[in-house]
Amino acid sequence: METITKKYKYDTSDIRENILDYYRVDGKLYSMPFNSSAPVLYYNKDAFKAAGIDELPKSPTYEQVTDAAKQLKDKTGKAKLSILPYGWNFEELLANQNQELVNNGNGRKKTATKSTFNNAAGKNILNWIKTNADAKTLVDYGTGANAADNELSGFTSKQIDMFMNSSASLGDIKKNAKFDVGVTYMPHPENKPANGVAIGGASIWLSKGKSNKQEKGAAEFLKFATSPKEQAQWSIDTGYFAINKKSYDTKLLKDAFKETPILAAPVDQLKDTKKNTASAGALITAMPKERVNTQNAMENVINGKNVNKELAKAAEKTDADIKSANEQAGE
Repeated sequence: METITKKYKYDTSDIRENILDYYRVDGKLYSMPFNSSAPVLYYNKDAFKAAGIDELPKSPTYEQVTDAAKQLKDKTGKAKLSILPYGWNFEELLANQNQELVNNGNGRKKTATKSTFNNAAGKNILNWIKTNADAKTLVDYGTGANAADNELSGFTSKQIDMFMNSSASLGDIKKNAKFDVGVTYMPHPENKPANGVAIGGASIWLSKGKSNKQEKGAAEFLKFATSPKEQAQWSIDTGYFAINKKSYDTKLLKDAFKETPILAAPVDQLKDTKKNTASAGALITAMPKERVNTQNAMENVINGKNVNKELAKAAEKTDADIKSANEQAGE
C-alpha cells in the first residue's frame, strides 16, 4: 500500500495518525484503513435514573462500573451487567492499562516470541470479572458466534443495562434502543489512568501483480472511499467512525453529531488515546488462537475458576501457539 500511495500521490495526512499506525509495520503502510471502530461501554441512562444512580463519567473505572452494577442489582433484583468473554475485549482492556499483549513492542519492533499479559494488568481484568461474577451482577452470554448478537439484543431489549462492544454497534443501538443511551470510554482500574484503545474494524488491501491500469483504478477508489464526504456518510449509516479528519468539518457529520450526541464518544476516546505500542495493537500470526485462550480464561473465571491459574494457562497456551506459528513461518 505504501508503494501505491506514493506512486499515485495519495496523501494520507488527512487520515487519523493512530488509525494509520495500526496498519503500519516499520513505518510502512500495508493496507488502507476503511471501516474503523473502537470498543466503548454502553449503558441505559433511563435505568440508571430509575435506580437513582448517577450517570457514568466519560472515562469510568472498573470500580464505578461495578458499583453501578451492584446498585442496579439491588434495585431490580436482577443482574444487569455483561462483560463478554471475548479475546478482543481482553486485548482492549489490557491496552487501556498501557500494557502490551506480546513482547518485542507488541510484535512491532521484531517478531513476538511470547505473551506478556500474565501480569498485574491481566489479573486486573480477570479479578474485575470475578468481582462481578461473585456479586451476581453479571449476565453470562457465553462464547461462540451468537454471543455478541445475544448481548446486543439483550441491551436493546432492556435485559441488561451495561455492556462493552464495538462503536460500530451504535447504528444498531440508536435504531433499536427505545431508551436514552449513554456511551463512555472503555473502563480502567482506579489506580491505572486510561491509556486508550487499539483500532478495530477492517482495512482495504491490494494484492501484488496488478497492471498499472488496475493499480490506478484501485488508487482512485481508495481516494473516493476515504474522502471526507464518503467517510462522513459511512459513519452515519453504519456507526463506524470516520477515519478522515476533514469528515468532521462536513455539514453531514456536524448535523449527525447534533442529532445523536453519543456518536462523539468513540471519536473523543480515539483523540484521547495515547500513541504507544500498547494502543497500536499486537502483530502476531497466532492472534485467533490467542483470542480463544483469553476468552476461555474469562469464561472460566465467570464460572468460578481461579484467576491466577486461568491467566497462566492462557499465557502458556498462547506462548506455545506463537512458537508454533513462528516455526511454520521459518522465524
